[in-house]
Amino acid sequence: MSSPGVVQLLSWARVIAVAAASRRLDLPAPLVLVAVGALASFVPFVPHVELTAELERLLLIRPPAARLSNCLTGERRGRSSISD
Repeated sequence: MSSPGVVQLLSWARVIAVAAASRRLDLPAPLVLVAVGALASFVPFVPHVELTAELERLLLIRPPAARLSNCLTGERRGRSSISD
């Protein structure tokens, strides 16, 4: 049996390959990734991968600094368009 690290590494390689293929086909990558993931969930030989809570937080939640910078740049854009 493969170690969990190898399975996760191969999963990331698949994600990158599907995203690159969707870019070449001029399709929205998030939709293609969801569709491929949904189809792969029905294939019996695809390994089941579980994410830990720490890894989910790292991958799915933006850090506070990124949220703050987006908020501030949005305010600057809004002020310049109001003052014109």
